[in-house]
Amino acid sequence: MEQIKINKALYDAMEKDKYTEIKKLINGGANPLDSHDDRDLEDSPLAKFLFFASMHVEDNPGSTRITNMFSLLIENHLLDYIIYDEDGSDNLPLWDLEFCCSKDAAVALKKILDAGYTGLSVNELVEHFWTDLFLADFMEFEGWKTDAHIEWGIRMMMLVASYPEILDKNEYIQRCVELKENKASNISFFRNIDGYSIEYDEYTCVEDNKMTGLTVNMKVNNKLIWKIHM
Repeated sequence: MEQIKINKALYDAMEKDKYTEIKKLINGGANPLDSHDDRDLEDSPLAKFLFFASMHVEDNPGSTRITNMFSLLIENHLLDYIIYDEDGSDNLPLWDLEFCCSKDAAVALKKILDAGYTGLSVNELVEHFWTDLFLADFMEFEGWKTDAHIEWGIRMMMLVASYPEILDKNEYIQRCVELKENKASNISFFRNIDGYSIEYDEYTCVEDNKMTGLTVNMKVNNKLIWKIHM
């Protein structure tokens, strides 16, 4: 009960962006990935923070709130918590980033990857993109100009794939980004999260199913460097 209490205090501080208080609580034993509610033992401070942050992503495209939070958490041993808790449970914090697809979330993800994280949660994030974002959300669009949420989801998936220490040992991610169908050396372009353009080719789709076969073309200086089929 005492752990839940201190974790609840951590979430309250995260909700109000009280960074000094967050650091103090984590150093005092609060766990951003543990429960902060005895009625829902899977509801962690970080998951709830990301859930509510996702509601304001489109309204605040220039926000750095998610990046700032992850930067602080990384500095205060977030990666230690991720690795410790990574046992195949639902307690995988990167999974929740899919709800927040934006430049802010992409920069936060890059900070985590640059800090050396390569574990199970990365695979779960990419799987979340495919199942919830690309396969489900994309079906709701009537036109081919999709919203920023879809585009940043693609950029975040390609960012994950741009780290060879992740891609080389993960066949699932290799299939998602169609590594074998593209020039592998070009994958490094995607480390620069907004250094390329994304275009959608509707003419490759199967008739009567606008999603099946949709080609996503990625270009640098109008030169095609990668394509995937949704």
